[in-house]
Amino acid sequence: MQSYPAELGRITELLRSNPRGMSVGEIASTLEINRNTAARYLDMLLVGGQVDKRTYGKAKVYFLSQRMPIHAMLNSSSDLVMILNAGGEIIQANDQILSFCNTSRDDTLGYPPEKTALSIFSHPSLKTWINDPGRESGSKEVIRLMRGTREHYFRQKIIQTVFDDGDPGVTIILEEITEQILAEEKLRQSEEMFRTLVSDISDVIWAADEKGAITYISPCAKTVCGLSPDEMIGCRFTDFMKDEEKKRFLRTIQPSISAQTAWPLVECTFLKPDGESIAIELSGNPIIINDAENHPVLLGYRGAFRNVTERNRAVKHVRQWKEFLTSIVENIPDMVAVEEMDDHTLVFFNLAAEEFIGFPREFLVGQKPDRIFPEDYAAFWASTTEKVEASQESLSAIQQFSRGNGSDPRTLRMKKIPLFSSKGRMRYILSIITDITEEKLADGRLPIS
Repeated sequence: MQSYPAELGRITELLRSNPRGMSVGEIASTLEINRNTAARYLDMLLVGGQVDKRTYGKAKVYFLSQRMPIHAMLNSSSDLVMILNAGGEIIQANDQILSFCNTSRDDTLGYPPEKTALSIFSHPSLKTWINDPGRESGSKEVIRLMRGTREHYFRQKIIQTVFDDGDPGVTIILEEITEQILAEEKLRQSEEMFRTLVSDISDVIWAADEKGAITYISPCAKTVCGLSPDEMIGCRFTDFMKDEEKKRFLRTIQPSISAQTAWPLVECTFLKPDGESIAIELSGNPIIINDAENHPVLLGYRGAFRNVTERNRAVKHVRQWKEFLTSIVENIPDMVAVEEMDDHTLVFFNLAAEEFIGFPREFLVGQKPDRIFPEDYAAFWASTTEKVEASQESLSAIQQFSRGNGSDPRTLRMKKIPLFSSKGRMRYILSIITDITEEKLADGRLPIS
């Protein structure tokens, strides 16, 4: 087998110097080789497209082909190609398949695939194809091969081939589709992850065309809206709104649609099939690509929405409860003040505290105690704050309060209560101050001046 390339080369050189052609006998005699061997070499050159054959009566004359050699055409292909004769031997193998299998033509031509490095592409069905010339060509299948630690995928096509001498054979074309298979697998995994994600999250994922018609909506739409995805696809969100709500919704998003930008979260009222109204919070982002002239083209929109009915009820309840508590604090006769612990500023006063101190809250809020209270009372305030901060417990104390001129001294009972954050850190001290001057006078414990 090692002499094949040399003998084939000698035959092509001989025919090049005899452009009128030579018979098998003439070639065998000139090269001093066996006639059958010369015929075999010529068959290989004939199949490879390097020589042509003409018949004159009983004589067969061979001459160099003026056509592009088949091996040159095969090497120009990015596919892996090998050709087997009727005996199942390799008579052509392009550079791509030799390179992939890390072998040479010397170790390949004239051998069955299973005895060469091309054995990874050999399988028993090849014999069936060779022995059944009438079999329809074009069989395609995907085969998986391991080369080292890397997987390779090929789309294999087997074509029945008939050579010029009438002998059958097969051509095996292997198109590598590894990147395509891996990309499809990644896409499948991404789609599976997306389906899992949109099935598990409570938000409804949606997509719509450029006219606003829904083209996709996730399965949880049934739970949120009372409608299946099939019932919502093709509709617009405004189809599920009352007329006034529809107008308000469109007015809100129209500037973003005109500018082809994302619109902010929009809260709107959605009508379920049973007549129940729910509040949804909906976001939208445009889907834009550039055309051939690099001009932006709007394809549609995508976004998400959620049912915020219960949240709105909770917010409303909290607001009402806060207003109720504020009303109580504002109208009780005791003075209420809140001190922030970070910088010991006073951040809240109720109406009673504002009236007792004699300054509007706009001035009081943000001030420190020593800017508001007389010196003695400011020192008392600071000392009680330190005790509460150290013990992190409530504290009660009584102290006299005298204004700057010393007139109308008052006896004040103070209770300080620490307020903590969710992480257990003291953030504020709530002070509730009661004027007990009259109470002391009534008890006769405070002399009348």
